[in-house]
Amino acid sequence: MIYLNLFVTFFKITITTFGGGMAMLAPLQHGLKDKLTPHEINDYFSLAQSLPGAIPINAAVLIGSHLAGKGGAIVCVLAVIAPSYLVVSLIVVGYNFFLSNPIQAALMGIRAAAAALIIHSACKMLVTVIKKEPNFKASLFKVSAFIFAVLMMLLGFSPSVIIILIIALASSYYLYKRRLA
Repeated sequence: MIYLNLFVTFFKITITTFGGGMAMLAPLQHGLKDKLTPHEINDYFSLAQSLPGAIPINAAVLIGSHLAGKGGAIVCVLAVIAPSYLVVSLIVVGYNFFLSNPIQAALMGIRAAAAALIIHSACKMLVTVIKKEPNFKASLFKVSAFIFAVLMMLLGFSPSVIIILIIALASSYYLYKRRLA
């Protein structure tokens, strides 16, 4: 019966607290008030913080082993892990459900709209930079870097930033030399 009580107590606390191990301290003191004093729970949490690993897991091992031996430690650890496992499992099921639904088509449309908005914003920023740039060479460099990056993305390539800058610098230099000639 102690195993069931420990499992239910740790499961309820884990599924209702957010923010890490220290967020579990007050609910755990309340949930275990008939088994441990607040001072003992504070001691276990202090020790759990000093050990490597997640505080809730360490606290579950320490408190569970104190109250019910090795079996209690195992039960408490399973109770701490179970809510996260269940939530992630539900997310996976929900994700697979959305993949086979018309919602997937809507998400693809939203993705395309977001990409169009980003490109529109980038073009507006580029126009603003060109209008406010007193230095013609700097404008050429920015425009050629932008055009090169867009062309590479449209062709399906993902070059590094250094390559984009080198090619943009070379094209700016070429365009500037042509302008002087």
